[in-house]
Amino acid sequence: MYEIADLFDMRSAVGAKLESMLLERGFTKVSFCKAAGISRPTLDKLLSAGITNKTNYEKHITKVLDSLKISADMLMGNSPNRFNQTRLLKQLLRVDEKQLAERTGVSTARLKEIEAGAKAELSELRDLAYALRTGVRSLLGTNYFPPQIARWKASLDRCSAGDELAENGFWGHMGILPSSSEKYLWYPITGTTRSMVYSWIGHRYLVIPCMNNKVLWINTKNVDRIILLDDACDAPEACNWDQSVDYAEIPSVVYESLRDYLDYSDSGERIPEDVISPNLCEFLDSYVKKNEDTGDILSSEEAAVFYYAGGKIEQHHIDFDQEQSLSLEISLIYEFGDEASDERFLFFQDYDGTENFSNKGNVSIIELPLFNVEEAICREQEEELAE
Repeated sequence: MYEIADLFDMRSAVGAKLESMLLERGFTKVSFCKAAGISRPTLDKLLSAGITNKTNYEKHITKVLDSLKISADMLMGNSPNRFNQTRLLKQLLRVDEKQLAERTGVSTARLKEIEAGAKAELSELRDLAYALRTGVRSLLGTNYFPPQIARWKASLDRCSAGDELAENGFWGHMGILPSSSEKYLWYPITGTTRSMVYSWIGHRYLVIPCMNNKVLWINTKNVDRIILLDDACDAPEACNWDQSVDYAEIPSVVYESLRDYLDYSDSGERIPEDVISPNLCEFLDSYVKKNEDTGDILSSEEAAVFYYAGGKIEQHHIDFDQEQSLSLEISLIYEFGDEASDERFLFFQDYDGTENFSNKGNVSIIELPLFNVEEAICREQEEELAE
């Protein structure tokens, strides 16, 4: 059962549902505002998911539902994807339905259904996520880490969008100097992540999501320096700036789709269009070709890299489908801070079956694939809820 208080977190899908319902019942915006006793700007904000104050939202949505003589459960109870964030992302990127339909090949009528929480094929969700520069979990509102909204680059995509992407868009780079190292490690980050660094910098352990499909576990005791570099800044001459550093131009859905794409490509099978559309396949073709000189691209994207305080670097390929403590460690620190982390060793299992116990007191940074970690954390949480 859904109550009024539940609708705020679903306001993107709620707006799409309401818009469809008003059309079905023959209301114009003017006539409905008069019937519900709300202003036209208020209705527009409800439909576009633009009200960000929960108290105000609940006050106005209550008037709307009372006028329609329906409950919150009647409105949203049959929506499998009721947390769909498509409408919010469209507003953030200043993309209208016609533009989104052109970019994805999904009709405007179908877009309205998906925005309202209808069940969608994986390929449809991936196309929408690609067009909106994010990942499928962020699109559906089932993400664990904050959404990462990639920036546009003409050489990678024929579409264009404004640069003002608020806190979940590209802000700049974070540089980290591990102890016993002379080389900084550089990562693209959002404005939200920058704020996280400021809030948590006094902690022993940090968890930092980055925009290149990396999430970092950091032992600050074994880090000499952290630098935050706004995109407008000049390259720091004294900090080993890497000219090839990622500028957050690849949306998360590309990393999410890569395994399916490569599995089908390696097997010689035709990729089903309900898994990856021809449009996204075209981009993945160019992405893989561009990076083929790096060797096994999937192995590179999904690798976990351990930087030790003594200067040693290890690479592992962790099987996140198996039981391991790394994803639990990440979620505990991310949610509750470093006091929640009391294990001396971190356990993880590689794909080759090797079982590892790493003394985290000797580690400076662990660089992990964000998509794999997020999937493991969400799966563990969903299993707990199902018990």
